[in-house]
Amino acid sequence: MGRIPEYAVLIHTFDGYAFAWDGFVQGWKDSRMDFLNAGIPVYWGSDVKSSNNPPFTPIYSGKGEWSDRLKLLLKIIPSHTIFYMQEDHWPKKGIYLDFFYQIFRNLNLKRLQVSPVNQFYTLYGGELPLFFHEKAKSKYLIAHNPSFWDKSFLISVLENGQSPWQHEYEATCKLWECPQSIRKKIAIYPCDWYHHAVEKGKLTQVK
Repeated sequence: MGRIPEYAVLIHTFDGYAFAWDGFVQGWKDSRMDFLNAGIPVYWGSDVKSSNNPPFTPIYSGKGEWSDRLKLLLKIIPSHTIFYMQEDHWPKKGIYLDFFYQIFRNLNLKRLQVSPVNQFYTLYGGELPLFFHEKAKSKYLIAHNPSFWDKSFLISVLENGQSPWQHEYEATCKLWECPQSIRKKIAIYPCDWYHHAVEKGKLTQVK
């Protein structure tokens, strides 16, 4: 048996969002994400097989609710750390994932988000990365922006039958009950490197 890679990329999608696939693949290629991150396993995790599969390693969950499908996909991937993103996060600038992975590993984080900061986040810290405050009412402790995750932590915060919106809200609320367990464990490294391409089920204009 070969060595298990330290981390892998999971691009999470389903056939209902196939209209976003071509744009994602084009962004991945144009930003040279494949070249900058050569050798890192990249999984295309969908629900069912398609004749239009993008050029990544395909894995399938079968039909079901969002959280159930994601949990099945995570269990297929052997790596213990996952860089999770969705098909509507179209890369517009290439990044070296290993740079962020080293931060994630060295700080022993549970989640490291790589995205712009917005006004809903409650953050602290004097240098990068910034930490999400663990206090009650701190929003988006769990979020689906591109992030490195401890896979076991991600699986632990997934409940059966959740939509993505339920998962972000309900899992965040649950973490408020044990703030010390996540103190300086969930962080963000501000980086404007992708376009959020779908809003309310429709493609948005590329910025």
